Amino acid sequence: MGFAVVDVETTGLNPRTDRILEIGIVTADGSGRPTGEWSSLVNPGRPVAATVVHGLTDADVADAPPIAEVLPRVTALLAWKVVVAHNAAFDVGFLNAAYRHAGVDFAIPREATACTMELSKIYLPPGRHSLAASARRAGVPVPARRIGTFVPAPFVSLANVRE
Repeated sequence: MGFAVVDVETTGLNPRTDRILEIGIVTADGSGRPTGEWSSLVNPGRPVAATVVHGLTDADVADAPPIAEVLPRVTALLAWKVVVAHNAAFDVGFLNAAYRHAGVDFAIPREATACTMELSKIYLPPGRHSLAASARRAGVPVPARRIGTFVPAPFVSLANVRE
């Protein structure tokens, strides 16, 4: 078994009505060593919103594949792995909604996830629990986000913080 560190960017905050714009996954072995990296923009089939949050625009995703074309690769990368995310309920909620919207009979169970945001509340000194704030408190470098490009380093590093 290993880990699949996941990040999604979305058109909004509600997985029932909003859609995924970008998915990034870093796989790691059981010791937390990265074994692969994959990302894709996703055409949500609707106007992009929340550009101020993620920087993605309609033009960025216009030629991207729809979620139904991306999900087989996502499923293969998640198979037999613990799904790790910062605010896992958000990312996994959107992934599970994407499976439902695509008519795929698959869901990531909560028990198969690890949330670095929740873990930061236990293992890091007090402070904000955003990914950037948690990574800084853990001594993990936070690279600048490049629009439309998944930057996994803080996720993998934060997931590997050991005492």
